[in-house]
Amino acid sequence: MVDSFHVDIPQGKKENFFSLLVYIMLQVFINLIMPIASVIIIILCLNKGIFKPNMVINIAIFMFLIFMSIVIEETFHASILIIQGRGDQVKSLQFDTVKLKKVRICIGVSVYFNGKFNNNDILYISLAGPIMSLFWGVISIFFTIIFFIAFKHTIYIRSVLRLIFGFLIVPFFSLMPLNKYFITTDGYKVYMLIRKFNISLKNVLKVIHIIYKYSLTFVFRSFK
Repeated sequence: MVDSFHVDIPQGKKENFFSLLVYIMLQVFINLIMPIASVIIIILCLNKGIFKPNMVINIAIFMFLIFMSIVIEETFHASILIIQGRGDQVKSLQFDTVKLKKVRICIGVSVYFNGKFNNNDILYISLAGPIMSLFWGVISIFFTIIFFIAFKHTIYIRSVLRLIFGFLIVPFFSLMPLNKYFITTDGYKVYMLIRKFNISLKNVLKVIHIIYKYSLTFVFRSFK
């Protein structure tokens, strides 16, 4: 059985993108990543001879990128409403848990919204997180290639890109139309809206353009 608990997002954290990002990062790390990392560390300690140092480092980097991808995605889920002056509807972070025997394990996190939302709102909120996470992932890949070419370290490009693609797992998974067991992805919500209202590809691309505009406005406004 899936249960959940909530961690409120203070109003002051919603006024600046980076304050919101750091707050969500801290909460996700404490409530989701730290327990998972603890289990992995125990496994590594019990099997010292199996895992090579390079493999351990790659696992650590991979986990960090997954962690950052989740944080960025949830931050932009919240940001799309905040930039529209609807920050009061962004209430908390919801952590989903399952109980295995006597141990309760956190399996996911999402932003909890409160209020009335129309279909456009659902479309914007659902797409904002994975779309912006993909955006920063692609930007990272681009600058990584430029960096290694500029410093003539092209031999490392393949290894680094392989890890960065780990960052993209979360948004790609989120965009998949999946509704099974206890998982309902953003992609499924978008798919159902497109199917129900026969939304054209042109209109979906228009929504994505607006998401970029709103999200980046919130980011750059936070530098002031």
